[in-house]
Amino acid sequence: MQLSAGGGKIRPPGPFSFISGAVYYLSAVAAFMLHAVLTKLPYRTWLLATAGGALLVGMGVSGSRSTVLAVGVVVASLALILVVRPALAGKLGRYILLAAVVLWLISYLPVFREGLGILVDRFAEGAESSDSSIVNGLVMRTLGDFTEGLQMLTRTPLGGFGLGVGTNGGANFLVGQAEFLLAENEWSRVLLESGPILGFAFLFWRCAITFRIGRLALRQLTYGNTLPLFLFSAGFFALLEGPFGQPTSLGFAVVFGGLSLAARKPEHDEAEPPEKEDEPEEKRPRRVGRRSVYAERLHGEPRRDFLHGSFDR
Repeated sequence: MQLSAGGGKIRPPGPFSFISGAVYYLSAVAAFMLHAVLTKLPYRTWLLATAGGALLVGMGVSGSRSTVLAVGVVVASLALILVVRPALAGKLGRYILLAAVVLWLISYLPVFREGLGILVDRFAEGAESSDSSIVNGLVMRTLGDFTEGLQMLTRTPLGGFGLGVGTNGGANFLVGQAEFLLAENEWSRVLLESGPILGFAFLFWRCAITFRIGRLALRQLTYGNTLPLFLFSAGFFALLEGPFGQPTSLGFAVVFGGLSLAARKPEHDEAEPPEKEDEPEEKRPRRVGRRSVYAERLHGEPRRDFLHGSFDR
């Protein structure tokens, strides 16, 4: 299924069946690349520079605002990591300079310029349609995915319209072509298909799983393990509101959630965060209640009237 990006271009899904596959893939690339930079994995600098350039080109030609948002969430998690572990900031200096050089080089690519122009036009059109700035338009679009379903509850039966009716596969069986019969938004589709009772129960379960994985990832961060949080941030939207009726989104949600759990160290989940150990007290000689005359002469305080006489020798 191809979606238009404007200017006679489409949003290229690449090897995936839908553009959401490219969105999640690019966010995964950003997560693994930032983890490699922070933990100084044994990768050549030219390889990281090439991967970063490919990521920027992929974002530029995607024609999808969701791609920018997904990668932006991964980068935002980097800021959180630096707040919790400020010692890691010293490892980013030369890589920031390298990223600036790579961005300057790829800005001369015609395909990147064309794709970036289309992407900027999409942001501008979205801002004009909502009578707000580009940033506010992106925020309102994201929040609208969660609130749109609440506006449809008044026309939703208690038991819903039936599972699968809102998916493309269900529409193909019912009307003979793939389309969104109920809603394109995932939360709206769930509420319309399952009704308010089962729909809200499923959405609550989904939110609980998402925030449980996020809490475990933050727990690992206190021990310096950054990979779970990067993977969680890459799959945050897939877990929370990704369209499970679309196989690509469902698959990435499972992969991101599973990898985020697999990347953690279970022994750190229940242990207390490391604290600064108290300095051991200086060992002092054990005092004996009674000493012999000989021991008193060896270890006791010298008498002040014999400091330089034969007694002191």
